[in-house]
Amino acid sequence: MIKTYIKIAFRNILRYKANSAFNLLGLSLGIVCTLLLTLHIKEELSYDKVFPKHDRLYRMVTTEWAKSAPPLAAELKNFFPEISATTRFVQRGTNVVNTSFDTQSEIDGLYTDSSVVQMFDLKTVSGNPFQALKEPSSVVLSKSMSVRLFGNKNPVGQKLVFEDEEELWVKAVIEDLPKNTHLKFDYLVSMPTFYAFIAKALPGWIDNKGWMFGWTYIQLNQPADIEKINARLKDFYLKYLDGLIGKEEALSFAQSARIQPITDIHLKSDLIQEMSPNGNITYIYIFIAVEVLILLIACVNFINLFTVQAIKRLKEIGIRKIVGAEKRQISLQFLIQAFVLTLLSVIIALAIYQIAIPFYNNLTGRAITFHEVLKKENILIILLITCFVGFISGLFPSVFASSFLPIKALKATKDPKTSAIYVRKSLVVFQFVISGLLITCTLLIYQQMQLFKN
Repeated sequence: MIKTYIKIAFRNILRYKANSAFNLLGLSLGIVCTLLLTLHIKEELSYDKVFPKHDRLYRMVTTEWAKSAPPLAAELKNFFPEISATTRFVQRGTNVVNTSFDTQSEIDGLYTDSSVVQMFDLKTVSGNPFQALKEPSSVVLSKSMSVRLFGNKNPVGQKLVFEDEEELWVKAVIEDLPKNTHLKFDYLVSMPTFYAFIAKALPGWIDNKGWMFGWTYIQLNQPADIEKINARLKDFYLKYLDGLIGKEEALSFAQSARIQPITDIHLKSDLIQEMSPNGNITYIYIFIAVEVLILLIACVNFINLFTVQAIKRLKEIGIRKIVGAEKRQISLQFLIQAFVLTLLSVIIALAIYQIAIPFYNNLTGRAITFHEVLKKENILIILLITCFVGFISGLFPSVFASSFLPIKALKATKDPKTSAIYVRKSLVVFQFVISGLLITCTLLIYQQMQLFKN
């Protein structure tokens, strides 16, 4: 029987070509928009979860500042036995670098401690990055930067000249970090190099507890240890600041201190002196709302067109009921046709998705490929969208078609006056209102972006 219903579904798709074409196009566009938004949201929510120890990694911040002082890392590790490792980052900014092969490039880098290799599980390409970040005047390149500066040659042992002044030596190369992390750098320079520079420029500042010089990260022994640290964090800061500032000021600072999960940095952090521009969780909620609205519009459009097709098939429904078809069989037939149309729409949507990828990458600054959608978790998302759309879109028309009495169905010469017709008209109004709202918001945002540019 299922096989027969599928055959009937394809026959009706071919019989009502215009209706089916509008249905497929509308649903395909809705699904491809939903798919792009879903993958974008999924990417945003995955930030910094690429690190194996992400559930044990935190950043030390206050309610206002993202940066902290140089001695903080060592003091934290001495005070809390729950902290297994610490690391610090200091911004170097954008520099012009020259190689001995007369290659020149603008690159961004960070000073950091050698513990970063273990904490963030940096993967080695060549050399020993852990040892390199312990030595003065040494630099660790990302793989892409190594290729840009030295091609396919091994850069270990080569000299880099920054701004025609500072000479550093390449001691190791590491794999590039994934795009979905707040850590952005082309190279890392050892912390001893930074110490040597500060010792000349600002003597004594390395021990300054009031200098917000960079970002301090900690690694816990166990994820549950965060509760123990939070319970004693105020005591730590009161001891850490004892004698440096007044008691009231120290208490105020201690109360403002926070331990921030690294997975919250991208979407939930907007502090002074962030490492790089972050996203905003509010936009994720907006994208989810837009995604749901677009999918609802596509479903409503499908329901309306499919209901019109059901009305045109009332005599067929009447004859089926006369020869013994039950309501559930009529409902199942229309549901199966809805799922067939949805599956065809998904196939078309994937083709449109492949065409839309370059425009999406240009808009968002990312570099996703069509193969991204073929990952297991993304295929599961597509299946869920297919099931949701197929069921929601086919439910109302199937109930509507199966509810007619055979004699009324056979006599129908125009749209039957039922409550379902008024529901369909209400859905049309809903569709236009939501479409108008989204189009208006899009135009306003476009005009605002043009204002920013010009």
